[in-house]
Amino acid sequence: MLVALFEATGERAYLDDAAKFTTSALTEAGLVTGDILLEKLGTKGDASLFKGVFARYLGQFRKVLAAEHSHSETVVLIDRVVLGSADAALKNGRDKDGAFLDAWHTGAKSPTHSFNAQISALAAIVAAIDSSK
Repeated sequence: MLVALFEATGERAYLDDAAKFTTSALTEAGLVTGDILLEKLGTKGDASLFKGVFARYLGQFRKVLAAEHSHSETVVLIDRVVLGSADAALKNGRDKDGAFLDAWHTGAKSPTHSFNAQISALAAIVAAIDSSK
């Protein structure tokens, strides 16, 4: 919403607030372990899907910040988390048949996978590809 308001009005305060919110969400909300997005309240329901949606929007916000040459520290943080999450999904987050698991971080307690987990991992991987451009 803040990015849309910035794009509609050009008011940098909206972009500044979005960067503050993003930094806080990634560093203080318990949604990241190391550089990997996790399911703060477990993997039930849509929790595993949320990670991918979050990674997708982080990637989109990163593009806006980079285009505006703004908040480089937030861009670096987003890159670390998005790339770390995609890497974890590929390395730690798959079962023996290659299906993505609901949890990606090392030591995850849930060896289960779901349709949402497949979508989530792919969204994180696409966000990482976009971040690396």
